[in-house]
Amino acid sequence: MRKMRRIKIMVLLFLVALGVNIKVKAAQATWEHSGDWMYYVENGYAVIGRYEGTETEVIIPEKLGEYTVKKLRWYVFGHTKVTSVTISSTVEEIDAHAFSAGTDYEHVLQEGYIHTINVDGANKNYTSINGILFSKDKKTLEVYPEGKEAESYEILPGVETIRGSAFENNRYIKSIIFPSTVKTVGKYAFSECTNLEEVSLNDGLVEMESGIFNSCKKLRTITIPKTVEDMYTSNPMCFNAVQLEAINVHPQNKFYSSIDGVLFDKAQETMYEYPEGKTATSYTIPPTVKTVHRMSGNKHLKELIFPPSVKIIGDNALMYATSLKKVEMENCVERIGARAFLGCRSLETITIPTSLLFLGESAFAECGNLENIIFEARNCVFFQSNNVIPKNTVIYGYANSTAHRYAENYGRAFTDIETNEKIEYEYDANRLIELLPISNDLTYGEPAYPSISYRDENGNFAGYQPSIIHEYNILREEYIELKRFTDDLVKDCTTDKQKIDTISQWVHEHVAYRLGSMSGNSIESVYMIFQRLYGNCMCFTQLTNYMLYLEGIPVGSIIIPGHEMGVAFDGETWYVVDSTNGYIGTSIYEDSVVESIIFSAGQLTFDIRSTEGVYLAAVGYDQKDAKSIHNITIPSYVKGIYETVLSGLPKDVVVKGARGGQVEEYCKKKYKYITYSGSQFSATNIGEDETKTEESDASVTEDDETKAEEIDAFVTIEAEAMEGGIVFGKGKYSKGERVELTSLALDDTWSFSGWYVGDRLVSSNKKYRFTASENVKIKAVFEKRLSRQKGYRIVMSKEYSDSYVSIYQGVNGKCYIFIKTQLGHMVSSLDYVTIKCYAAKEEDSYSIYTVVESAVLDGEAGFLTVHGIDKAKFSKFRKVELYDKRNVLVASISARRGENNGTSMGQTVKVGRLKYKVSKVRADGTGEVALTGTAGKKDANKLTTLKTGDTVKINKKNFKVTAVGKNAFKNCKRLKRVTIGKNVTSIGAKAFSGCKALKKITIKSTKLKKVGKNAFKGIHAKAVIKAPKVKLKAYKKLLKKKGQAKGVRIVK
Repeated sequence: MRKMRRIKIMVLLFLVALGVNIKVKAAQATWEHSGDWMYYVENGYAVIGRYEGTETEVIIPEKLGEYTVKKLRWYVFGHTKVTSVTISSTVEEIDAHAFSAGTDYEHVLQEGYIHTINVDGANKNYTSINGILFSKDKKTLEVYPEGKEAESYEILPGVETIRGSAFENNRYIKSIIFPSTVKTVGKYAFSECTNLEEVSLNDGLVEMESGIFNSCKKLRTITIPKTVEDMYTSNPMCFNAVQLEAINVHPQNKFYSSIDGVLFDKAQETMYEYPEGKTATSYTIPPTVKTVHRMSGNKHLKELIFPPSVKIIGDNALMYATSLKKVEMENCVERIGARAFLGCRSLETITIPTSLLFLGESAFAECGNLENIIFEARNCVFFQSNNVIPKNTVIYGYANSTAHRYAENYGRAFTDIETNEKIEYEYDANRLIELLPISNDLTYGEPAYPSISYRDENGNFAGYQPSIIHEYNILREEYIELKRFTDDLVKDCTTDKQKIDTISQWVHEHVAYRLGSMSGNSIESVYMIFQRLYGNCMCFTQLTNYMLYLEGIPVGSIIIPGHEMGVAFDGETWYVVDSTNGYIGTSIYEDSVVESIIFSAGQLTFDIRSTEGVYLAAVGYDQKDAKSIHNITIPSYVKGIYETVLSGLPKDVVVKGARGGQVEEYCKKKYKYITYSGSQFSATNIGEDETKTEESDASVTEDDETKAEEIDAFVTIEAEAMEGGIVFGKGKYSKGERVELTSLALDDTWSFSGWYVGDRLVSSNKKYRFTASENVKIKAVFEKRLSRQKGYRIVMSKEYSDSYVSIYQGVNGKCYIFIKTQLGHMVSSLDYVTIKCYAAKEEDSYSIYTVVESAVLDGEAGFLTVHGIDKAKFSKFRKVELYDKRNVLVASISARRGENNGTSMGQTVKVGRLKYKVSKVRADGTGEVALTGTAGKKDANKLTTLKTGDTVKINKKNFKVTAVGKNAFKNCKRLKRVTIGKNVTSIGAKAFSGCKALKKITIKSTKLKKVGKNAFKGIHAKAVIKAPKVKLKAYKKLLKKKGQAKGVRIVK
């Protein structure tokens, strides 16, 4: 986010060389110099990256060397005194920040000097009016110079688009008037215009992107015209203005409304923005609101009352509402998002209602005065990190609840609500590793996936913490999907370098760049990037790194001001992997000082710089990774060294550096032995008589104490999972290096059996550790633990009509009931259930009271009963009823007799060449289904015409086809015609994505209410969608921006 640039950060900037040559390089080519200009060549033309001269009036040259100048990169004139720029006739592309002054080393925006931008009259792409840059047709206002000193400006009639960041950082402008022709205002268009007081938006404006008025400190009120349709497509932070007191909306606007200066959607079910400068000390949210997005930054609000309608308190909702002291929540709130109450330092106590299902990352972080937090909720899912609740806060809750587990895991004081007994827990970060059902022995340093290292208040390493947002079993599904996709993507690659190339290129081609997109270290963050396929450079790097990690390739990150790239090791060479720009090479470019590089390897050369001299300040390993580092070379220009740099290293580490400096003096104190060779020294704690180590065992062994001789060679550890699971940890290892393989069952229907080399069992542990000494092929074997049973008729109660129940049989011969329910108030009612079994004879009937556990069965997350019933008895009961803890009926189960035997809720059924999922079963055996795809891959490859149909016969009963599922016909490349039946109410995300031959879609349904994201992405560019006449207008709106090309027509 752009606001992050103002946050002061550590000024020590790091640069590391690991077989990575430190040269003056661009991300895509070599930097060249021509006079005062620095440029590189791209596709046969020159791209200007920096002006290094001292002139105040500058003309962009038409040629540099033998290359025509066509493009200006960002911050070309950063940190210069240039006041006037003339664009030459050859320039075709200009970055939005080309004329920006940029930031200082603390990421604070600098004052801009450029007040005039002129354009050569022969330029075909740009023109200038009064020193302001426009597109040639004058429909886009490209750049209003930062240094232009006018206090007011009336945008020219005819302008349709204000480009993102167009006015950004102009500190003179006070008033702006829009003409009626302006339709779109881009991201951060007026960000950091600190003197802006008045903006007149006229009718005609349709779209306002995020961050438009970010940090406009003097803007008090704004009125949204009646024509605006879209303000929150990417981020609910359009009006992040510190003193804004009211956001008013024209009463005829069809999409937004305002009550007392607070912004809502038209139905007032979503509260988008509560102005930061609003002076009220108490506020009651209207009773229609279901979701609260943003009330953050307000310094006046002391009391906030949520009505019973509110279910979601969004991410950052009340962040830094520093005066907020009292919060009242009804028993209806289901989600409190990440950082929702972060920095609410006046908050002293808060009660979490029983309805809460999820508590996000850093939800109450930095709430220094929060003494008590009372959890009436028993099964709320916590984001698993140490900063959700302050360490000095006492947690009140029920014994064995999730709040109790959080207090125990993260060392918080816990008081039992029922007994009033208080327990003081101590924090042990390292044991949290055992909570994760995945591999945590990573081959690289921070930021690490899927776990990140945790540091205490003094910045010292304190172990590892899991980064989990979902319940572990749900999270596991995301790993599996990404793992399967990545394996398939690189299936034809024979070397690690080919895998690096393939994965990086896929990310570059399929992820859309979007400035300001958030990212994070958790798998949820990476998985979200994988699903949505857009993000900033951090998102590109994180997704690329994680996919490479899943293939066993060591990776890391390089961070420079304004950009992040990855690094990857193919066993021989470290490569810079900049998937944002589509670059892979062995050099990093040096037009900016590198802030940090984060990864580890067996032998490292560190090159770390700061702005005030060169200091070895920190390195990209932590105490866990440090054990594999045996040689460190410190460059001669390093002037100082910090103690933490060389801490935690193995006893035999050798540190090399230049004689005669502070580094040598430090090493003399720290190490026993110093030797010299010319101008260099070497320091170590191991004398000649201590340097021998035991030879490595030639076979695979589980002995954790086995040591290996350090041999400069690699071995390949091949590990494959048989049916029912996946494995982590395979790849190339140095001989003598410790290997840890981790097995993971696909879901709870499978259990891990053992690791096998050939037919020999070598370990039964899920984590198998040994010393790499030779090439090894290892198999992870899994056994079926639970299998789904058919032959039961299941009728859901009205209360649980959106849920379903399945029956599973275990290897012990007992039947278990699996409950898949929607996230809602019902979840908290399923701590335990009652199973009432009705036999033919009343005296043989009985009940079982049993707790339930979260589980993932056949790809569905839900709840599984702990105590089973013998299958022989279960099938003979005339009826089995399931009740939740409130004694509300969940479902009625009976063994089927006759023609309907086998159809149940959630069941997948193949009929002909198509596949369906049963979504509803009625008492008479009929029901509803979703069409989820073709019956098999061969059918998908042959499919040219699809009719979803109105109904389908399953076990001689009619089932209405009411939905087309997510990804149902994705990449059916031969599909040309589709007819959507009259009963279909929803089409899932990416349902027809990639069907490039699809030219005709006929929608017969008049009930269609929901169409998922990118449902028609990649269909034929001239496709025609035919809709019912009575629904034409509504469907045009419903189908808008569902991924189809602009040439796709929607007709009656």
